[in-house]
Order: sequence, then C-alpha cells, then structure tokens
Amino acid sequence: MAEEKKYEVTGGQTIPKHVLYDVCASLQHSIAIHICHRVQRAIEYANLKQLIPPNRRNLVISGGVACNKYIKRAVGVVCREMDYSVRVPPPHLCTDNGIMIAWNGMERWRVQDGIYQHDNLDCLDIQARCPLGEDLSEDVSKSEIKCKWISLSELYEDNVIETLVDA
Repeated sequence: MAEEKKYEVTGGQTIPKHVLYDVCASLQHSIAIHICHRVQRAIEYANLKQLIPPNRRNLVISGGVACNKYIKRAVGVVCREMDYSVRVPPPHLCTDNGIMIAWNGMERWRVQDGIYQHDNLDCLDIQARCPLGEDLSEDVSKSEIKCKWISLSELYEDNVIETLVDA
C-alpha cells in the first residue's frame, strides 16, 4: 500500500518502468547469488576431495545461464577467485536442449555408460531425466562445507550494469 501511494498507483494499474526494472534486476541478482553459492560449494567440495587436478580446473556454463550475461559474469567472478577457468559455448548453442542432450549422450558414449547396441534395443529403458555422472549431493551435504562467500560487489558498478543492459 505504501508503494502504491509513493508512485500514485492504485490496484490494477501498471507500476512505473523504473520500479519494474529494479524488481527484475533484484530478482536476477538473487538468482545469480544462488547459482554462485552452489558453484562455489561445488568447487570447494571438488577441491576438498581432490576430484579435479589443478591443470584441469575448468567450469563449463551452458543452457540459459550461459545466455544471461549478468549471471555468466557473476559465475565468472567466483571461478576467477577460486582459480578456475570458465568455458562458455556461443549463445546459439545454449538455447537448444537437444544439443545438451546430445552432449550428455557423447559423454556417456565416451565412458560407455548406458550405451545400448542395436541387438538389445528392446530392453532400452526410457527416462524422462538422464543423469550425467554420479550424484554426489548427499556426500556434499555430509561434508558440511562452510564457505566464506565470494563478494560479487564488482557487479554493482554502474558501468558494468549499463554494459550488460546495452549489450
């Protein structure tokens, strides 16, 4: 109600664009923070368990996240601070789930996991979701990793926001 009075808007009317832009930017930033926390915890876990050799510390960002410049830049800040490189396919390769499904298939083919030959296609089990790799979420939780969250304050600079909006 206070906001309605502040902007002289009554129920059912459209809120001013600058308020809408602020709401959208706040939502996008909250999503970026959530994703960055998940990425940071995953990297902390991988480092703790020595899952990735120092010379192979790369993170691939794909899908919708790779198409969002702000979120991609936020994840890049986390990776830079944790000494990881970020790899991002061109946006036109990130919007089609078929490409990501094909990549999953290629990775499975590479390790010969869940690959069926022509003579045993009748026993093929159809899955709505196809996992890639081993689910480590329970072990990550049990590890009780405490993170000192990496600051994303460099994203607040006006010139960064303008660059991301204009691009």
